[in-house]
Amino acid sequence: MESVDVVGDKNEIVAKNYIEKQYEGNFKSVKIVAETGGILDKSGVDIVVVMNDDSIINYQVKPFKYYYIVQNGDLVVRGIAGITPPNSLQQRWIFVNGDKVLEVDSKNIKEGKFQRDTMYLPSSDLISKSDNLKPWVPKVQPENP
Repeated sequence: MESVDVVGDKNEIVAKNYIEKQYEGNFKSVKIVAETGGILDKSGVDIVVVMNDDSIINYQVKPFKYYYIVQNGDLVVRGIAGITPPNSLQQRWIFVNGDKVLEVDSKNIKEGKFQRDTMYLPSSDLISKSDNLKPWVPKVQPENP
């Protein structure tokens, strides 16, 4: 029987391609482990990256709609599908919207208490983002004439 490589869903493939481009030359391997049934998969890890120094970075991949920056400078990520609590096996999260990617450190990420599709984190935990991703900015209402 032939073994079949796991290729992941479209968001995991976009995230994998982003990681490979972002860290080109600095890693030994980038592997999608989602849907493998292993302990990492069950803990919400979707991609495992082995860096050249043999350190390992585990990524959770989630689709999202947009992010914005609040007055204190923190990030709010909204419209996250299938939100799950972060855990100790996930070092980073990658949020994907089409071909747009937001990569963050997971150490301070918090779930929304009332908005179940929202996560919060300090802006200092933003690691990288694709060039085509801009934060959402509310439209300014015109003043009364």
